[in-house]
This record gives sequence, C-alpha cells and structure tokens, in this order.
Amino acid sequence: MASILGIKVLRGFVINSVDYENKVITSTEGERVNFDHLIIDTPISTTFDELADNSGLIPVDKETLTFKDGVFVVGDANNTPTPKTGAAAHFQAEVVANNILYEIEGNRDKERYKGDAMCAVYSGPRFSFQLPDLADGFRPDWYDVVILGKRQANPLRSWDDIGKVVGLSGSDVVFHYFDHVVGRDLVDAYVGRVDFRISLLVHDVNDDVVRELTRIPTLLRVSYLHNDKMYFYIIGQKHMFVKITEFINTLSRKYHFNYDLYLHPITPSRDYVRTYSIPYEHFSKEGKWIISEEELLNVFEKELARIKKENNVNKDL
Repeated sequence: MASILGIKVLRGFVINSVDYENKVITSTEGERVNFDHLIIDTPISTTFDELADNSGLIPVDKETLTFKDGVFVVGDANNTPTPKTGAAAHFQAEVVANNILYEIEGNRDKERYKGDAMCAVYSGPRFSFQLPDLADGFRPDWYDVVILGKRQANPLRSWDDIGKVVGLSGSDVVFHYFDHVVGRDLVDAYVGRVDFRISLLVHDVNDDVVRELTRIPTLLRVSYLHNDKMYFYIIGQKHMFVKITEFINTLSRKYHFNYDLYLHPITPSRDYVRTYSIPYEHFSKEGKWIISEEELLNVFEKELARIKKENNVNKDL
C-alpha cells in the first residue's frame, strides 16, 4: 500500500545526518536518499539489557504483564503486541496496580490485560470528533473484513501475524485497519474500559445532524424513528462526557432541534464479557458474502444453545 501511495519505507536505515535544505538523508554507511517529507520512526528498546530478549524488549505474560513473580513491566519496555503509546501504558498500569493490591489486601478481583490501547494521530486542524466522510461510496474489501475479524477474534494478535494470513506487510495491515476499518466506522471504536452509555433522542430528522454526530468516535448506532425523531447510542469514558455533551448542545443550537439525553453509568464494570468476530471466513475476495442469512442464523442459534447449556440458563430465555 505504501508503494501505491508513492511512499518509500526504509527499514534498518541508520541515519547519520539530515540535510533539510537539500532534503537528503545520509546513513552511517554513506547511502544518500532524497525526500519530500521525512517521517522518522526510531526503534524502541529497553535500557535494561540484562532483562530483554532478542527483540530488545522485556518478555512478559501478555495478560498479567509479569516478567516473573512479583516483577511487572508496563509500557514501551514490554513485548506486548499493542501500540507503544501512553494510553496503552495507562491501561496496563491500571491492571498491574489492581493486581498488586489484590496480592496485598485480597479484597478485590484479579484483572487481566486485554490489549486495551488508544492512538491519536495529529494531521492538521480538525473539528471536534471529525472522521472521514462516510457518504462517499466507500465499500470494504476482502482485506478490511478479514483484518477486522482477526482483530476481533484475538485483539493481542500482532499486525505482522495477520499480514501473513492475508498476504500483506504489517504496515499495510495497519493502514487497512485504521484508514478503512476504524476510520470508516466498520467497527465500534475501541476505548478500553467503558464508564457510561448515552441514549440520545433528537426530535427532528436531519441528515446534516447525523453527519455531524458521526464525528463522535464512540457513536455506535443511529436509528430513524418514524418521520420525526432519530435515536443515537454513544459510549465513553468519564473524561469524554463533558466534551460529548457540549458538542451535542452546540449542534442543537446550530440546527435548531430539541433533544432528550439519557445517561446510563456502567458501574460496576462487567466481570465477564463474551465477544465474537464477524464471520470473515464467509466473505469472498470478490466482496460478496458466501453464506445465507438462514445459515448464519442457524450458526447463531447453535452457539446460543451451547452458551445456555454451559451456564445452566433456562431454555425459554
């Protein structure tokens, strides 16, 4: 994908100097490369060489983040296949802090890290919550659907591993995921722990309002109710609430609509969550589903019956 876009990716290029005036970089081996726009991605490694493996990072259990009993590693230093961002370190630290208190006090449940992370990319001035226009005729291809399914099935699976399955490089998989899958709203935004959900009832039907509200990354559902109302379902974390409500209020003044907003705090957090991936194995490279609705419903009913049996749930529920 990078080559198609005219982007040259240099791996293992150790920079000796950068000539910004003439737009030339030179390696320690004397290789010179011209550039129009230079983005430098430096390798990440830990300074604790005696603890690191061949990757330059410290190997940990990907769920408990333990290097060995009583030793935890969070953030850039560990070898979890999640983005090396401050948000990932934050989520990992929450798990570790909880489990240390579990060991000391024993009055709480032990937690496991599930790959929660965020990544913000600044690309210039943007409006609040702006996402790509969803009304330009975009259609997902086979790569988008399979990459989404693989990530849903195992959020800790690395981009390179998925790339081997679909025949792309790890960087091209990342492009498909963040530009098509997340950027085009094919999947609900992943925000880690969810603190609240909002039910928003707008007393108007206006496509411009819908377009504006799709700038909220954690807007999960839009429904038209009869001819005079629209329903929106939004989730988020505590720090997002004021921003989201201010944005909705701004839109109500701009487009002159009334609305009802219902806030549903999610406390305590769910102890058990069962998740499934989309049936990507039934999506052809020609962009068509090769499974009927009846077959899909049959698979769902069998799985539901199995879950009920496992949990001794009344069959009539």
